[in-house]
Amino acid sequence: MTTQAPQFGVYVFNGGPVLAEPEIFEGIARAAEDLGYEAICVYDHVVMPSTLTDQHPYGGPGHFTAGPREVYYDPLTTLAYLAGQTRRVKLITSALIAPYRPALLTAKMLASLDALSRGRLILGVGVGWSRDEFAALGVPFHKRGRLTDETLRVWRTAWTEARPSFRGELVAFEAVLFGPKPVQRPGPPLWIGGHSRAALERAVRFGDGWHATRLALPDMAAKLDELRAVARAAGREAAELTIALKLNLRLGQPAAAAADLAGTPAEIAERLRAYQRLGVGYVVLDVQGERLDDVLASMRGFAEAVRPRLAGL
Repeated sequence: MTTQAPQFGVYVFNGGPVLAEPEIFEGIARAAEDLGYEAICVYDHVVMPSTLTDQHPYGGPGHFTAGPREVYYDPLTTLAYLAGQTRRVKLITSALIAPYRPALLTAKMLASLDALSRGRLILGVGVGWSRDEFAALGVPFHKRGRLTDETLRVWRTAWTEARPSFRGELVAFEAVLFGPKPVQRPGPPLWIGGHSRAALERAVRFGDGWHATRLALPDMAAKLDELRAVARAAGREAAELTIALKLNLRLGQPAAAAADLAGTPAEIAERLRAYQRLGVGYVVLDVQGERLDDVLASMRGFAEAVRPRLAGL
């Protein structure tokens, strides 16, 4: 946890019904670099079944319903492409669904991406929520927690051992040659996502950070109290963890949900100060807009009118 002003990332919209176009996420990535944002972020969906009606865990009341044009570019391919379009910004998965992909293959992809980007990768990792998507991928939904834990152990083993060996429930290999290793040692930072008790325990056990999503201030405070209790029980200091939070940005607009960063620059800055006092060190912004020009205008307004108000926190 931190007492410094938060750092900020911004989503490049590699997925969704409107803005998922290469020219758009290129433009957002370049603007993020030019405007001083610390990171760019991507979502992770492989498929969106046309009949999907699962309850979204972080989307408020109602059900998540896929539209007729749901395009989701692969997150790691997208970040690899954008790594070549940028030089400075960190590259964040928010969040990569660990059970969706073979563990050792994913370890290789992530190590390669970290090496090619010269150590800019940050891994937000989640267990997933869509039963429909798990079914389409042939992955057992009820095992997603155990699969995630095993995947995280495989990654760390592959990244740190000279001749990695592993024997788990689903993955086993013996004295393999694995390279390249990540530039960051012992690997890219792991921000474990989720609000459940199991997610908090996973963050303490495996993580360098905890990644929350759209929590209003009272809910964030309660979850951080719970995280501290989990850390104490495990013999770990919660202060060691980076606290990252995804929030919608509606600069100059009314709030659509309690956790939105909405209203004037002064109002948004005051809300961010309150999150900072709780210990939030990284905010990933889902900038709301129907067109690229709207998103870029909000990004510029935030950089020029909100961030200066946070200086000296």
